[in-house]
Amino acid sequence: MQILDGLILDPWRFKCGFPSLAAFAKSGPSPEDLLSIAEKILLDHATLISPPLNEKSQLSNPARDKTHPNTCLLIHDLLYVTKVTHVISDGDWGHIEDILANLAMIFYGAGSKNYCTEILHFLHNLKYV
Repeated sequence: MQILDGLILDPWRFKCGFPSLAAFAKSGPSPEDLLSIAEKILLDHATLISPPLNEKSQLSNPARDKTHPNTCLLIHDLLYVTKVTHVISDGDWGHIEDILANLAMIFYGAGSKNYCTEILHFLHNLKYV
């Protein structure tokens, strides 16, 4: 959670338009302002939208920024973990069931096929057993 907090707070410092978060808080931002900045941060730092790649362009441009897309993936996955943690503590089983398929794909993509299999087995039992 500390990593996610740091990765989310850092863009807030730049997107708020003030020299510090304390100065931004003292300015008394409206809920609409907060929502607007949060939407921009999610779009720029936690959305898995990237320009299409082809092998030729990636190989010919070794200076291409790989940190930002990887950080977006990390934030995206950590937001899923946070959401799962909250819905489990709330006992919201319908929401848990909705998240499990995406979580299984994240585990499979990360190479954790055993976790993916366990989640798929659990989903099967929820739906059919």
